Amino acid sequence: MTHLRTHQLLKYATDILQEMLELATEEQRNRIRGLFAEMKFGDRIDDEMRFYQEGLIKTNSILNNSFNLIIFT
Repeated sequence: MTHLRTHQLLKYATDILQEMLELATEEQRNRIRGLFAEMKFGDRIDDEMRFYQEGLIKTNSILNNSFNLIIFT
């Protein structure tokens, strides 16, 4: 996967998460924020592609958990 495509996917996932946050209740938003805190996105990684791959995995996990919070709570 190219760097540009990976960056586009992260942007798309961020846009989806923003829409989810707008639909969520305050309690759900707080729980989603907690998911971000647990994932610790800010770790410095030397290999740029590894950073984006890990970012996609973390973003996917957050999106799945956020979706489940909104749908099932």
